[in-house]
Amino acid sequence: GQIWTDPMQIIGAYQNWATGVCEDKITIIYDTMHYSTQQMAHEIAEGAISEGYDVEIFFLHEDERSEIVKSILTSKGVAIGDPTINDVPFPSIGDIMYYLKGLLFNRTGIERKAVTFGSMGGRGGSPQKLAEELGNCGFDVVDTQEIYFVPTAEEDNASFELGVKLAKAWDKLDYEKSGANTFVSTIVFRELACKLRDNDRVTKVNEFGTDYSTDFILPNDGDSEREDLIGRY
Repeated sequence: GQIWTDPMQIIGAYQNWATGVCEDKITIIYDTMHYSTQQMAHEIAEGAISEGYDVEIFFLHEDERSEIVKSILTSKGVAIGDPTINDVPFPSIGDIMYYLKGLLFNRTGIERKAVTFGSMGGRGGSPQKLAEELGNCGFDVVDTQEIYFVPTAEEDNASFELGVKLAKAWDKLDYEKSGANTFVSTIVFRELACKLRDNDRVTKVNEFGTDYSTDFILPNDGDSEREDLIGRY
């Protein structure tokens, strides 16, 4: 296997992934048969960008699943789009959905926000089925959108607003329920780690009752702003 000359680089990455540390970013994944679902994906991206979020878009016919999951791990929200064929989602989406289910996102202490979308030519149903599967994977699905055939101008606007809604959903995240304050504490403690005060390790019990211990040594350098941060978390 790989040998890391700086092991803290990969240890820090795994800690972030496991505790749900996220960037102001939304990941959009889609497949398309006649480019209608692709058009919806682009409108959702524009909506999220209008709220100040970065966006990464992945097309399942071109992008590799590991890169997609890496993006999701650092994103606050995910949008998954897939057209309906034979009353079920277009089959290529099954690969990434099966992968997400095994990664147990519900164990990271937060519920990433999600939306699903897609076009149809018959009875449809793909966005609803994907929403159910995403819920089983540990995501909080805030909305779905499904259209007939090619999006109209009005439906394009609705897709744009779906992206806005996904971005704003995170702002309403209930930290008391999500445990997100735990990963904030992790970041703070990592930032404060230094060589001062031997054996001065800190164990915190956060305000919602979750035990959190750190092996990092904390400074005693009179930096009141940073010590205030410790007090808050």
